[in-house]
Amino acid sequence: MELIPSQPQFQHFEMGFTRGVLSSQAYAEKFKNAPIRPNGAKTLDYDTAPFEAQYAWLGYHARKMIFGFLHECLADPEVTLDMFAYDLDEPDIVHLLQQFGPRLRAVLDNAPLHTQPGALEPEAKTRLIASAGASNVVVGHFKRFAHDKVLIKKDKDGKALKVLTGSANFSVRGLYVQDNNVLIFDDPGAADLYEQAFETAFTNMAHATQAQSASKWFDVATVGLPPFSVSFAPHTNASISLDKVSAAIQNTQSSVLFAVMELDGGGDVLKQLHELTAREGIFSYGITQAMKSSPPSQGGSPESVGINLYKPGQSNGILTSFAFLKGQVPPPFQAEVSGGMGQVIHDKFIVVDFNDKMPLVFT
Repeated sequence: MELIPSQPQFQHFEMGFTRGVLSSQAYAEKFKNAPIRPNGAKTLDYDTAPFEAQYAWLGYHARKMIFGFLHECLADPEVTLDMFAYDLDEPDIVHLLQQFGPRLRAVLDNAPLHTQPGALEPEAKTRLIASAGASNVVVGHFKRFAHDKVLIKKDKDGKALKVLTGSANFSVRGLYVQDNNVLIFDDPGAADLYEQAFETAFTNMAHATQAQSASKWFDVATVGLPPFSVSFAPHTNASISLDKVSAAIQNTQSSVLFAVMELDGGGDVLKQLHELTAREGIFSYGITQAMKSSPPSQGGSPESVGINLYKPGQSNGILTSFAFLKGQVPPPFQAEVSGGMGQVIHDKFIVVDFNDKMPLVFT
């Protein structure tokens, strides 16, 4: 069967996802719930060859995009690379980054989870300082995290050429446990927007909220790219980025699809996602890692977690969490590996009016 896309391809844009199914019947059957790294203390130096088949399957196209981007940059001696990294412990990625030498500049997060005993980020930092030079590695965080995951390709004159971004951390969990996405914009104009945000963090992280790059949404309309806008946090006020998302959900004409790590928090966006199931005539379909309660429209309380059932033909929906499935799936299904502590539903995207005249994606 030949499938013909209904929309034109954008030759300067690429999108990919991790498979995100470590905790699945598919992984249990295909790999017998095999571990994704050696037992014992975590290290950056284990041989990844025995895990290659698992990594290629679990990381899927997102992994190909990240490694392809790194190899492309490394192969050209006149190219330099700027990187934002949050979690950073995928051994082959760290080893590739070391090969850039002083052609690499990096902003690395040092929030408490990346400095506590057992974290591999301090070792990755030490190695990159040794290979790139201390002046090329900045370590810090904004009010809470430096949560970006970005690679920027630049030419010998420092001009940004191409950028990779998305929700996927450059880590074992980010690529082989979690649901994540990766985007590549092969366009100097788009890449330069990310480079401006990087330069601000690299030179003056403490004043990032005051930078021009944090002040608004930036629109990009270039041949070969889908029309898009980008916003760089942290802002002086979260409404700078979130009001646009909230308005899109509120004004949806047909549907809202979403994958959001957690629905417990403040702000109008999360409130509206909670309330979607009560909106008649709007199709909503989403997934979340966990939630403490059902929405008020369902009479929920902080203690109520579970699945609500509706009669066929009812015009509103249900809201339940991925976490509820743990221990609730009966035979003949096999037990599934959990992947350890931490998030599994790590995507952050909302699709408004899918398959309608003016669909929007926020990620």
